[in-house]
Order: sequence, then structure tokens, then C-alpha cells
Amino acid sequence: MIPSKETVRNRILSRVERDKDTGCWVYCGFWDKFGSGHIKVGEIKFCVRKVVAWVYGRCELWDETYVARTCRTPACCNPRHIAVFDGLSSFMSHHQRGAKRKPYITKGRVLCARLLIREGWTYQQVADEMGVSLNTVWRLAKKKPRVT
Repeated sequence: MIPSKETVRNRILSRVERDKDTGCWVYCGFWDKFGSGHIKVGEIKFCVRKVVAWVYGRCELWDETYVARTCRTPACCNPRHIAVFDGLSSFMSHHQRGAKRKPYITKGRVLCARLLIREGWTYQQVADEMGVSLNTVWRLAKKKPRVT
């Protein structure tokens, strides 16, 4: 059984951290190895961008539309940063142009967070200092994030 759009929307928003600098809504649920967010709707796992486009009425979950982000944050799910394409050719022309926004997590920020942790800072102290969530600091410390 598929939950209502409102239920899914509330679930996504409960796992979002908003970046004031880029305007990105960083999904802090499950990330794949490339840093893209994924969420289950019913029994099927979808890219969080596709689900957000569905929740806001821009496409259907099971149709053949292509959904891309217009920013450089892989886990971004801000509806304003999501582009929906009907065909593969229009998607590919958008994809080849590239995004123009700053990345959410730079290599410098990752190195800085890891250095502070090595120096004995708690994850909460690092999160407060860098202006990110505790979950983000944990991911930086434990995993290899995709940075640009």
C-alpha cells in the first residue's frame, strides 16, 4: 500500500537539513555511494528527488520521466532545485551543461571536520562549529562522502 503524499512529504522533511548558503535541502536519510538520497515508498526504494517531484505534483512515481538536480549537492531535495524531463534527450542536454552552484560539502570542510575530531572535539562540537547537523558530521567521520 502506498502512503499518502502528505505522509511521505512529512517523512522527507523530518530528515532534511537546510543549507542557508546554497538553498539546498540536504536529505539526511539513506545515501547511496554517490551521495544521492533514497527513500522507500511502500515497498519500493526511489531516489528522493523523484519522490519530491511526485509529492509536489510534477511527475508520477512510475512514469518514464527523468529527474535531475540543478545544484551540485547530490542529496539535495529542494523542489526548486529539481528539474523534470519528459525525454532522455532533454535530460542529457541539461546534464551536459552542468550545474552552477557551489558544492555543499567541499574537500576542505571534510578535512577540517576530520582534523577537529582527531584533536578530540566531540561530533556535536564539530557540528556546532561548522553549522551542520550531527548526522552530517558522523557521515564525514565514518564514511567517504562524495565531494567536488
